[in-house]
Amino acid sequence: MRTTLEERIQIVALAEAGLTDPQIAKQIGWSIHTVRKWRRRGQREGRSGLATKMGRPRRGALSSYPAEIRDRLVSMRKAHPGWGPKTLHAELKRDPACAGQDIPSISSIGRFLNKQGLTRPYEKHSDLPKPERQPAENPHDVWEMDARGRSHVPDVGVVSLVNLNDRCSRARLLSYPVWLGNKRCERHPDTEDYQIALRLAFTDWGRP
Repeated sequence: MRTTLEERIQIVALAEAGLTDPQIAKQIGWSIHTVRKWRRRGQREGRSGLATKMGRPRRGALSSYPAEIRDRLVSMRKAHPGWGPKTLHAELKRDPACAGQDIPSISSIGRFLNKQGLTRPYEKHSDLPKPERQPAENPHDVWEMDARGRSHVPDVGVVSLVNLNDRCSRARLLSYPVWLGNKRCERHPDTEDYQIALRLAFTDWGRP
């Protein structure tokens, strides 16, 4: 355990009030050595000396991770400039070279890319052209596919349902549960998941 800033200020204040180190230690519950250390520092450096020594020094982004992880991120980003933190996070998890290693979070990867100057300038988004909606006159003319939000299922984990509906008849063709992992998993249904759902639907209903 470490002393808090409030406790360090209290040590100096009690010393200024005339209490000895043993008396202060007994009152606040810290050892005489700890009391003496912060009393002397407070008397020597003032309030700033009590605050600037707290915690560990700030270091660069991902500095607590192996150099191999940082080098791999830089290499993948330069090879694929369009890959953002989310994609890089997923690729690191799949990379055999990173097997068994702690993978940084998506937000940590984003901060690392920013520090490395590997982020792209923000481009204002423009509305995409909307194609004219084609009417579905007969069953199986057009299917619609979407994925529901992530839901936690007890004893299973995080699941997202991929649904396929027939636009004309409104029939539910398929509900395919995609297992995404545990509660902290940041994965979403990907291309492979949608392909599996479509193959299963094609097996039962043919092609639209």
